[in-house]
Amino acid sequence: MPKQRLVLILGTVLALITALLVKAWMDQQKDIYEEEAKQQALQQQEKVISILVAKKEIPAGSPIEPDYVEKKSFSETKVTLDAVTSLDRIQGMVTIANILQNEPITITKLAFPRGASGLAEVTPVGRRAITISVDSIAAVAGMVKPGDFVDVIVLISIPVQLPDGKQMTDSRVIPLFQNVEVLAVGQSTVGAAGKANRYVQEQPAEAKPQSPLITLSLTPREAGILAYISEQAKIRLVLRNPQDNKMEPLEITSLDSLFKYISPQQAEKPELPKPTGYVEVYRGLVKEKVPLRD
Repeated sequence: MPKQRLVLILGTVLALITALLVKAWMDQQKDIYEEEAKQQALQQQEKVISILVAKKEIPAGSPIEPDYVEKKSFSETKVTLDAVTSLDRIQGMVTIANILQNEPITITKLAFPRGASGLAEVTPVGRRAITISVDSIAAVAGMVKPGDFVDVIVLISIPVQLPDGKQMTDSRVIPLFQNVEVLAVGQSTVGAAGKANRYVQEQPAEAKPQSPLITLSLTPREAGILAYISEQAKIRLVLRNPQDNKMEPLEITSLDSLFKYISPQQAEKPELPKPTGYVEVYRGLVKEKVPLRD
C-alpha cells in the first residue's frame, strides 16, 4: 500500500512538472507570435504615397492629359522629392523630355509652354512669387537667370551686450533658404522652352544690364520672412548647379566663427577660473573691483 501511494504521488508530481513545462513553452511561443505580429504591423504601417506614373510613353513636347497618367502607391522611402502627386499641380504643363511607360512623373521633366510665360503660370502650386531688389554683386555678378536655383543668405547687424553692460553692433551672415527657384529676372520669366534651352541660347551681341529685381519661389511662410529681412538686412544670392539639390546644415557666420576657421588652435582659449572674491583698488579717485582667482 505505501508503495502504491508513493507511485501515485510521484505520478502526480511528474504530471504537474509536465504541465508547468508545457505552459512555459506555450507562453514562450505566444510571446514569439506577438512579437512577429507587432513587427508585421509596423511594416504595414510604413507610410505609402500615391504618385502619378505614365500609362504609356509620353514624347517630349506633349501636354499632360488625364488619359496619359495614373496613380500608383509607393513606399515613402522610394519616392523622390520631385515626384508629382496631383494632376492639378501640373495642369497646362508639357514634357521637356521623354517619359517612359510606368515611369514616375517628375516636375523636372515638365514645364509650361512658351506661350504661358506669365509669372502666375510659372509659380508652382502651394508657393508664392516674391520679388526682391538686389544689386549686380548680390545677384552673382548679374549671372542669375530665370529657372536657376539659388541659396539665399543675409548680412544683418544685431546688438550685442558686452560683459561691462555696454552694447555694440555685431554682424552676422545667416543662411536663410536653400535650393530656391528663380522665377523671373526683371520682366523675363521662363517656360518650357526657356528651361530646356537656357544654357544653350545665343547671347546677344551687346550685354544689357541686368534688372535689380529678382523673383523667387517660396512658401507663404518663407515669403513673409524674406519680406521682413529685405527691410532689415542685405541679401545675397548663391548660385547652384541645376543638378545639385542637396540641403546642407545651416550655420551662422560671425567674427568668432571666422577666427575659429582661420586659426582653430588660437581660437580655443582656456577658460579662466571663477573669481573667489574681489579686492577694491583705488586709482586716484576711481574705485575698481579686481577679481581674485586661485
